[in-house]
Amino acid sequence: MKNQYNTIVIGAGHSGLLASYYLKKENIDHIIIEKNYAGSSWTEDRWDSFTLITPNWMNNLPGIDVSKYGSNNSLLTGKEISAMIKDFEKSFTPNILENTEVISVNKSEDNFILETKTGEIFTCENIVIATGRYSKAFTPKLSKDIPENVSQFHSADYKNPTMLPEGNVAVVGTGRSGAQIAIELSKYGKEVFLYSGRIKAFPPVIYNTSGVYWLNRLSGYGSDDYVEYTENELQSKSILDKLEISIFNLPKNVHLMGRLTSYEKGILYNDDSLKENIINCMEFSDAFLSRVHNMCESEKTSKSLDDILTYKAVLNFYSENTVDIKEKNITSIIWATGFRMNMDYLDLEGIHKHHGSFLDSKSNSIDNLYFMTSALDPKIGSTSGFSVGLYGATYDAERLAKVISNESK
Repeated sequence: MKNQYNTIVIGAGHSGLLASYYLKKENIDHIIIEKNYAGSSWTEDRWDSFTLITPNWMNNLPGIDVSKYGSNNSLLTGKEISAMIKDFEKSFTPNILENTEVISVNKSEDNFILETKTGEIFTCENIVIATGRYSKAFTPKLSKDIPENVSQFHSADYKNPTMLPEGNVAVVGTGRSGAQIAIELSKYGKEVFLYSGRIKAFPPVIYNTSGVYWLNRLSGYGSDDYVEYTENELQSKSILDKLEISIFNLPKNVHLMGRLTSYEKGILYNDDSLKENIINCMEFSDAFLSRVHNMCESEKTSKSLDDILTYKAVLNFYSENTVDIKEKNITSIIWATGFRMNMDYLDLEGIHKHHGSFLDSKSNSIDNLYFMTSALDPKIGSTSGFSVGLYGATYDAERLAKVISNESK
């Protein structure tokens, strides 16, 4: 295997594979370096009942017939998306070096120099970071205060309720992961205390299509072609059950709490932020809907705000600021607290890091260094330079490959 390439892609998840697909179309000499195996995050870092938040029609992998995996508006499981990505990989046979972790990236006058854990050294003119904007599981320092007799898991390690001991559960984090896991545990008969942080949510269906589609459009990804839900789909239990997975549609045995602040002598303490967070969330949702509406008006799309599908909020507020873990029989805590940047291996001057994050490629001062799913040339101005799901990654990979191709001529 040679060690010099025009471009090296780090990460062989869907973003890395998409980057490779379009680099290959541009005849760019490249390789993907992956620390595990292609698509491993979809099989290793998801719980068993995980479902996407993007409908199947947005899984627009080039050359792949997505109807093979489900209907247009079905929300695929982790296993289904893994199968789709594996088929995509087989369709164009990318050059991948698996089980090889990049531990250092430096830059000489002309090239990037990559050192791997196996000791191999690679050089290239361009680097594409495709490991995900957030790839390192984050657990707050508070977890160290929790006694050993309470089992702790990060959402990346959680698989299903059977892995937990008997008893009830505290879930920390009210993003999609926290909500999905809390609702699943409640159906398994557990009482769940769901601790919230900053809450951002918007209707799952807007103008009869996915709310996530509109989120991506506002970030500059995608076209004005989209697939609407049919009347039958919006009455389908299999679709509605997944659309309604939200903190605004919680079962009675899931108690919505404020932000978890501390643990002391058997007591979990939370603050009084819940009411304010809910109000802020509603204001965010209203502002989001307004932006979607204004965008449609500017494109002269005939839409009415009456076409927005929303759900009645079912909020089970917990009135106390303390929970006695013994009294409530809490034997497990699941940290659905998200992920942080893991760019420590980039030993490069000019990378703007702040609280574990970096600015997107538009503001990055390192030439020939690119971050997948960071906006290269958004069609619509936005402070949100990223996309959600395979939909945006496909557009991003195509644009990125053209940029590299033009600069390599």
